[in-house]
Amino acid sequence: MEALPIIWVALGVVLLLILNMKFKINGMLALLLAAMFVGVCEWLPLEAIGKSIENGVGSTLGHLALIILFGAILGKLMVDSGAAQRVSSTLLKRFGPQKVQWAILVIGLIFGLAMFYEVAFLILAPLVISIAREAKIPFLKLGITMVAAATTAHSLFPPQLGPTALVTAFHADMGMVYIYGIIVAVPTVICSGILLPKLLGNLDRPIPELLESQKVFSDDEMPSFAISLFAFDVNRGRSMSDVMKSYTVAIEKVAMVVFIIGAGGAFKQIIMDTGVGDYIADMMRHSSVSPLIMAWFITVLLRLATGAGTVSAITAAGIVGPMITIFNVNRALMVLATASGSNTLTHVNDAAFWLFKEYFGLSIKDTFKTWGLLELANSVVGLLIVLLLSLVV
Repeated sequence: MEALPIIWVALGVVLLLILNMKFKINGMLALLLAAMFVGVCEWLPLEAIGKSIENGVGSTLGHLALIILFGAILGKLMVDSGAAQRVSSTLLKRFGPQKVQWAILVIGLIFGLAMFYEVAFLILAPLVISIAREAKIPFLKLGITMVAAATTAHSLFPPQLGPTALVTAFHADMGMVYIYGIIVAVPTVICSGILLPKLLGNLDRPIPELLESQKVFSDDEMPSFAISLFAFDVNRGRSMSDVMKSYTVAIEKVAMVVFIIGAGGAFKQIIMDTGVGDYIADMMRHSSVSPLIMAWFITVLLRLATGAGTVSAITAAGIVGPMITIFNVNRALMVLATASGSNTLTHVNDAAFWLFKEYFGLSIKDTFKTWGLLELANSVVGLLIVLLLSLVV
């Protein structure tokens, strides 16, 4: 049966959820067992399964390991030096508790545009938690806003890798991608970052142990706002041994996160090696649906199946690209429709899913409720705005 790869992948995901949620098996071990299960069901040789796991862990952690470790260290230093408290108290004074969510949204967009999503997340997460503590609101409420903004900017705008590759693949005008992208991004992040948290009910969760401040700093103990943004005043009552202790604690707390994300990379690589992406691409190649909807839908399916956003988007571009001239579709809108599809609901085969879950200390259920719904809202609202734009441009 040609559809067997999809069936095995689906069963692998179910097995992973059962192992983790019912039997409480560690996420790293559950991911590796699920990866081996899918590989064996696909009749991959044991040597090939081992090689896929090696390649998946290596390619994922080769990109993310140092980013996560140093991001955790940066966050711990911000908390322990009082820098996070200084930034949060200053923003609260300037914007007030009622408007601070909008400030986080703007900051998330800027950081998501300027750097890799993982870097933006790890820099902003301690600030979000500190601001939430000062404002006495659940940190997840601001966390959802921050992630919604950062992932949207990261997915829609060059010079990020995915949208830049799509501009090239579709031969689109980069300036028009930016102009239409702003029109798409603004209502998208308002829906997923401002409105969605209001609909999710109780978001009160314990503050992650890594970012829980052990003291409340007085004004004299905290570095200035400028120093808090760009550096840390190590000499402000802290010896080098204290600073190194922050380093050690940060690495200890985040080590398991790194291993779980690496195991997620192994699961993703096994899935890609089964050829499920090629099967989905062949299945959709002869459809007569609008290229905008098809590009979005194929990218969503591939992202769900493989967990690889850029690969999914480029694969979809190769399928629907030849249809642009036939249907006379705006190339910039094709970029944005495909990019919106890559910024969609993801699950256990996506490193960003595990980063969000483990860093914020959530259960898989709560991760689907927060990360999953905000990403789904990003994707669906983004497509709807693109379709509306296609009526007038």
